[in-house]
Amino acid sequence: MNMPSLPLWQELVINPLSSLLIAMNDVVGGYGVAIILFTVIIRLAVLPLTAKQMKSQRAMQELQPKINAAKKAARGDRQKESQIQMELYKKEGVNPLAGCFPLLVQMPVLFALYGALLTVSQCLDVNGLRMDPQPFGFLSCQADGGHMLTDQAFLWFNLADIDRTIPLSFADSIPLPGYISILALMAGLIQWVQAYMAAPLHAEGTQATMGRVMQFMPIMIVIFAWSFFSGIVLYWVLSGILGVVQQYFTTGLGKFERLLPESVVETASRFGAGRFGVRRMSKEELALATAEAEAAMGLDSGGAPKRQPKTRSRRRRRKRRG
Repeated sequence: MNMPSLPLWQELVINPLSSLLIAMNDVVGGYGVAIILFTVIIRLAVLPLTAKQMKSQRAMQELQPKINAAKKAARGDRQKESQIQMELYKKEGVNPLAGCFPLLVQMPVLFALYGALLTVSQCLDVNGLRMDPQPFGFLSCQADGGHMLTDQAFLWFNLADIDRTIPLSFADSIPLPGYISILALMAGLIQWVQAYMAAPLHAEGTQATMGRVMQFMPIMIVIFAWSFFSGIVLYWVLSGILGVVQQYFTTGLGKFERLLPESVVETASRFGAGRFGVRRMSKEELALATAEAEAAMGLDSGGAPKRQPKTRSRRRRRKRRG
């Protein structure tokens, strides 16, 4: 159950976080509450990086009409399109990679939290030492005479075990797990909600491809969560809920605006939906903004640079008069 790690990563990063999680359990009296508080604290710690990432995303979204105009100006020439876009980024003072750096910084922190949860969920012997080889799963750990620190009941599940909310009586006759995991379904549902809120309304090209890929993420989450111990799945559910809240205040309801009544969308807007992001433009508004950007960049409606009218030179006019 150990994660593959870089040299000293376990000793310098994961172990201190594991010790902090154990100390929080001692204070609050349970790993369930400790995992919740621990996840919230880590999320708050990376919030400034998240805010910086979203600031960059807002800048790129505001620049989208001009980027569309640049693509039309290039007329399919990839090299020219890239050159025009780079000049546009430089002129507007926007770095397209600025949103990636905060994300890259956040990932090690979140991986460290994940590693800490795995560490406190290891199978230990009677002396409190890690059993080697490590038994796979809570039941195997018990069968080998070991125990887990997270062997605690929380809500309707055991944090150290798989969530088997609804046992299936016909489990022996099918080649599938003989239970239904409500916790795993919650993790997948929340992931789907967040992805649907984050998806651009008028995605094209790479964005559209990424959107289609993200549609499979909830399914993958459910598959993994169905057979993983509940402490980790609880972390996935909570992280997803915090992600949905964050998405609500930055991008609003996203694609749910198409499904919900207009009154509900307006009410959500009054309660802060999209307050810290850029309002999503409709297809008509995006087309109008693109046309205005074309005009500002000196392009005609087809995307080609406007030709200056030819004027006869003074010398040529004099020659004709003579």
